[in-house]
Amino acid sequence: MLRLLLALLMTTPTVSARSIDWQTPAEASDFRETATVEEVNAYLARLDGLSESISVASFGRSGEGREMPVLIAAKGIEHTAAAARASGRPIVLLQAGIHPGENEGKDALLMLVRDLVRQPAENDALEKLILVVVPIYNIDGEARRGPFNRINQLGPESMGWRTTARNLNLNRDFIKADAPESRAWLALWGAWRPHLLIDLHNTDGADFQYDSTWILADGPRVPPALAQWQKNVLVDGAFAHVQKQGFKLAPYVQLVDDDDPRKGLAGFIATPRYSTGYALAHARPGLTVENHMLKSNERRVEVSLALLRAILVEIARVPSVLPAAIAKAEEQARASMFAPEGYPLELKIGTESRDVDFLGVEYTRTLSEISGQPWIQYHPDKPVEFSVPVFDAVEVVSTATLPAGWLIPPEWTDVIERLALHGIESTVLGEAHEIEADFERAAKVVLSARSFEGRQTVSEWALEPVRRSRTFAAGSVLVVADQPLAVLAAELLQAGAPDSFARWGFFNAVFEDKEYFEARVMEKLAREMLASKPELRAEFETALADPAFAGDRNARLRWFYDKSEWADPRRNVIPVARLDAAGLARLR
Repeated sequence: MLRLLLALLMTTPTVSARSIDWQTPAEASDFRETATVEEVNAYLARLDGLSESISVASFGRSGEGREMPVLIAAKGIEHTAAAARASGRPIVLLQAGIHPGENEGKDALLMLVRDLVRQPAENDALEKLILVVVPIYNIDGEARRGPFNRINQLGPESMGWRTTARNLNLNRDFIKADAPESRAWLALWGAWRPHLLIDLHNTDGADFQYDSTWILADGPRVPPALAQWQKNVLVDGAFAHVQKQGFKLAPYVQLVDDDDPRKGLAGFIATPRYSTGYALAHARPGLTVENHMLKSNERRVEVSLALLRAILVEIARVPSVLPAAIAKAEEQARASMFAPEGYPLELKIGTESRDVDFLGVEYTRTLSEISGQPWIQYHPDKPVEFSVPVFDAVEVVSTATLPAGWLIPPEWTDVIERLALHGIESTVLGEAHEIEADFERAAKVVLSARSFEGRQTVSEWALEPVRRSRTFAAGSVLVVADQPLAVLAAELLQAGAPDSFARWGFFNAVFEDKEYFEARVMEKLAREMLASKPELRAEFETALADPAFAGDRNARLRWFYDKSEWADPRRNVIPVARLDAAGLARLR
């Protein structure tokens, strides 16, 4: 039976082989159009009534109040998160429409589920897997439909808008969770705890021959068991099979120079703001599928469907492999957090390269009278293969030695609320405690000149450790580092992590002055300080060697203020205490 199942799943049915009554809206239009919100909901309702293996529910409401649909596909068990986790089966979260203009994933998901339940042999797949299907994550963006929403894309005739009603990009919101949609998604994720996340997109950028590209987490933060599973099951298994069907696949294409592909390709590090990076923080594989926006809408749907089918087949071969790999990866991830050499906190793409053969198309570059810069024009009717350097070696920028725990004062309610949303284990202090602990102080803080995703983020800083005593009021929240979500806790609370709460601007108020000195007062105080502390004069004269400092009256007076007893001891100090083992033991 399994062989029959695999053969059927690997066969792509033609449109003519399907009953017209069950054609999706995209198929019915010959892929000129993509399904609307109303059409998706109607189709999901029909699927819900078709089989006991399908159930449709809402997992939250969007900013504009729309229900956010989720479809559960599984045979022989109750369609609840608790039953799914208890079953031991692999749980696969399939989602599309996080960027609704990138439409084909939604249509492919409708076709996938339709085929699974309407073909009896294929229905056996649902005895081995549990599918959690979100066909339109950003449902308000899907409702903002129009023909001019995605300028770089080839079809369909109209599509949704990239962001939510609040103009937030949900694929930058997994950590900060500012959107109601993100909060609903986090609850869904926390309840079902999927073993695999597949997030369906398409690209912007260059023209080339590849039908689809993929993003998988890479580098020293990927647990070995997870890296091995990704290679065996996805790259060498599913992707290789889809290529044998005639589709051209490659890792994600990102040009070093947008105007000249021959200068090479740049690697990509998916930090936890993105779906792939967020899955990694849970020691789960996250796959971002990036179809090529300059392929026809029909071709993009076809390659999406082929990839989904191939991946499900590979997992269904031996269903126990994925949960076992996750269990091992969780152990490895937690062990790496407390390694003597430290945890790789921040990564970057290095300068080393390797040459690969790239399936491109011919292009010309001419000086533009419009922009005054080179104008690249592609010629897709002239495919060509050429060698390009790929810069994808991942290097460690900084490491961190994790504390035994973190303590957050109760006034930082936004942070505490989000810890709960992410499922981080924590304890609330019932009474006040004076605690000596380590903190991080930020110097040379530079905030972003413009808001990013609705927040003023930290662009630059220099972090230095400081140890001090502080009274933590009742209601302060203790997060112990040794917990199932240790990696995610560190991503949120270690200030130097690339998507930490501190980097996202949750603590920006501590970088602001709240008391001010009068110049006449500081002039007097500075003289008194020099008289009482002669060693300050040498320091001051050294500082005066900087012409910018020497010529700035306020900077000179501020220099003395910061060294005086009047300076705010909490200014620039990230208000998250880092507890050592002894400090944690005293609290407990």
